Amino acid sequence: MSTYYRYHRQFHSLYMSLKALYKIPFFKGRFINMKLAKKMLAFVLAFAMVAALGTAMIASAADAPVITLSQVETTLGNTVTLSLDAANFTGAQSCNIVITYNADELTYVDSAAVYGGVVAGAAGDGTVTAAFMDMNSAKDASAQLATYTFKANKVGVSTLSVAIESFDVNDEDVTASVSVSNGSVTINEEVSTTEAEPVTPTKTEPVTPSQGGGDDNKTTTTEPVSGNGSKGNGSKGSGSKIAATGDAGIALIAGVAAVAAVAFVATR
Repeated sequence: MSTYYRYHRQFHSLYMSLKALYKIPFFKGRFINMKLAKKMLAFVLAFAMVAALGTAMIASAADAPVITLSQVETTLGNTVTLSLDAANFTGAQSCNIVITYNADELTYVDSAAVYGGVVAGAAGDGTVTAAFMDMNSAKDASAQLATYTFKANKVGVSTLSVAIESFDVNDEDVTASVSVSNGSVTINEEVSTTEAEPVTPTKTEPVTPSQGGGDDNKTTTTEPVSGNGSKGNGSKGSGSKIAATGDAGIALIAGVAAVAAVAFVATR
């Protein structure tokens, strides 16, 4: 029984009780105009019923179940899994949820029921479902109901729409008050993972400016020449040897001259 009809029945019972009260002799004649009193009573009861009904609707909306399908991101060609979750789920006895998607953008791969009493699967291209039933009522305030896996086929944002076909909580149909949050898959282009090879810098040798070409580019080192020859012995060098050789020549010439003079004298 819905909240509206429950409150309507209660206020109607109250109105009939008060109406019967006016038939008691003690209350007759207490009001100057009985018709006016009845109108006033009807107005007060109607106002009280509307106020109570509005309060009940606000409380019902605040405690109404919330069904959410996750929003994920992936790369073109990869698979991705979305989660179907429920909040304010306490007291839930049964529900039927339908999720529609673009079959050109996503390809259904698999589904799995997570929460007890849930059956999840595909209902054809572009549609997946989740059904829950527990006559003992759900005891959890929040729950993960099921998961769905898809393959990403097209770059962009693909939306998955959630619709509630029926939802019963504590023997009441609350389908109209259930809030839903659609899911989405953001599909990005595949990024190349190939790393560019590092470029080795070329080493350039310094060029020595040419001063004439050929072997002239080579630097010739001239070592100082020592005055005493290769060994540089000073007083014992080649200079002393030359002086000694000169003295021997003079002596030889003097000897030859002396022999010649003796021979000359002998012939006379």
